[in-house]
Amino acid sequence: MVIVYNKRLKNGRKTLGLCSFFVNFSQAFSTSEVGVMFQGASLRKLQLILLFIFPLNISAMDCDKRTTEYIELRTKAYDDVKLPYKKCVSSIKEAIYWKAVAYCVSDATANSRTECEKLVEDGHYPKESVDISYCKSLEATFEEFEALLRSRKKKLG
Repeated sequence: MVIVYNKRLKNGRKTLGLCSFFVNFSQAFSTSEVGVMFQGASLRKLQLILLFIFPLNISAMDCDKRTTEYIELRTKAYDDVKLPYKKCVSSIKEAIYWKAVAYCVSDATANSRTECEKLVEDGHYPKESVDISYCKSLEATFEEFEALLRSRKKKLG
């Protein structure tokens, strides 16, 4: 990871400096590279900031250990909530595609249906734009997802 920082010189001009930063914090603070780049008070500030942030990240990782059953339950609930909207949009896109293929076949531009499919995929037959706003009513909210997940968790116990 590379940290870019601004340094104000005594004459008022700013300079950009780059500091390569190690993932292992104890290794980072023992190197002379960091000591040269962050001198005196700024090194102490960096150490204090990292000392406060690093334990918070560790505690946040430990507090929410998820079991495989919970992950599967959550994935299934998410798929069930999102499925109606996805099916609505995909069916409209398929209908538009097949309508363009049918128009190509009736136009007798190509020798076969497969050639028409290729022409439609290549954009020789433009697909008409269709309003899919009515599919928006099928789009689930996060609250609906949470409610479904809670009810399924209660059923499992």
